[in-house]
Amino acid sequence: MSITLNQVPDSVSVRKPRVPLRPYGGEALVSLSVVSVSMREAAGIGSRFPPRLREVLSQAVGRVSPEELSGLLAKHEADPANFDARIEQNIRELAPSLAMAKNEPVSPPGRFNSDLVLRTADTAVCVEIEKGKLSRFELDILKMQAFATRCKSERPAVRCFGAFIVPTDNVVARHITGGGRESSYEYLTRLSRLVVQVAPLAVEDILLVGYGVFNPAPGLRTQRKRGARRELVIPSDGLLSDEVLAAGLGGAPSRAYPVAPQEAGREVPRSPGEVQPPQPLLGLCDKRPE
Repeated sequence: MSITLNQVPDSVSVRKPRVPLRPYGGEALVSLSVVSVSMREAAGIGSRFPPRLREVLSQAVGRVSPEELSGLLAKHEADPANFDARIEQNIRELAPSLAMAKNEPVSPPGRFNSDLVLRTADTAVCVEIEKGKLSRFELDILKMQAFATRCKSERPAVRCFGAFIVPTDNVVARHITGGGRESSYEYLTRLSRLVVQVAPLAVEDILLVGYGVFNPAPGLRTQRKRGARRELVIPSDGLLSDEVLAAGLGGAPSRAYPVAPQEAGREVPRSPGEVQPPQPLLGLCDKRPE
């Protein structure tokens, strides 16, 4: 298998490329972390995923900067400039000789498609790109199996693989994981130990590429109380000041005041007979309500 891989900056590596985000022109606050493991590796039996294709997929994700990540993830599935499209564009730039198809039907009668399919002379890879907390990972693995079975029926000598591109910093819905707080990457890593026991498995191996935004700056971390959301704190100073928050919010409301329920819900239509308990709400606004 021969793939032409274009040069990328040295700061982007296969295992953990990091692209610094400097929103205030000072020390990097957050960066993008990219990790990868194959399901066979996670189960302790050795990877069979082609190293060159693994490098292409990892670097394609690592090329996405933290500044644009949230905007890409927020775009609709049908938007031609969404996260999936950026990954496709990055793969084309990194490996121009690699044949690629998007939304390729796996089972036309059932209307199941692969997000991306990569092909070389002797290899085929079904790639699924998942972004939310309600992803149907088991269905995706079935699609990879069906994809491999169809490919082998057309070309018996072809080697077939699967690949996931998933977040490392989200929390998958409890009814999918069966409990606990696992990211998509963590859940798929745990699921690997079950998948590799299926024999025979139509795909030789499945690669997991995880991406996430995290905070590497010394002395700066996220702090979380049980049942509370994360807050950005500096150990010596506590919560960041209003001035720092206001600068980062770009003019958005930065102070919280109690708001009466009838004020907060004035523009929200309510069903007849619905009773709202008289409890104060907390809302963001620029000045204290009258």
